[in-house]
Amino acid sequence: MTYRSMFVHVDDSAACAERLSVAARLARAYNAELMGAYLVPAGSMTPFTSAVLPSDVVQERLRTAGDAQSAAEARFRAAAADAGVASLVWHAPAGDPVDAAVLHARYADLAVIGQPLRDEPTKGFSTTLANAVLMSSGRPVLFVPSRAGSARSDSGS
Repeated sequence: MTYRSMFVHVDDSAACAERLSVAARLARAYNAELMGAYLVPAGSMTPFTSAVLPSDVVQERLRTAGDAQSAAEARFRAAAADAGVASLVWHAPAGDPVDAAVLHARYADLAVIGQPLRDEPTKGFSTTLANAVLMSSGRPVLFVPSRAGSARSDSGS
């Protein structure tokens, strides 16, 4: 089996670095396009919310969200460059992040997402995202364990 395109879920978690590394190495091995999407469970700034909050609070929230998105894109591009991936696509879609994850996974040959957090409630974001991508995308899903990096270092001792 070959993969021409891969989708990787990018977020602000500590486990994302390992997920990006795995996805980038796979994309390089298969000479595949690597598509990253920044999908986080963030409260959206509705027009009503922005109308009732002071403008400096609204500006700060927008700046913080933009900085987090830029940092995530930089991590994605750095992981791809380190692995030697030639073809990249970056997305930071607006709207529901779970729906966006399913849609992006549907248009890729392989989805690379993080293992749901063990101590997270069953309706938590990582569990909901994982279940939705697995059950609704119609594509193979590679779950990267949340402790992949530490498991590798523990095996050598």
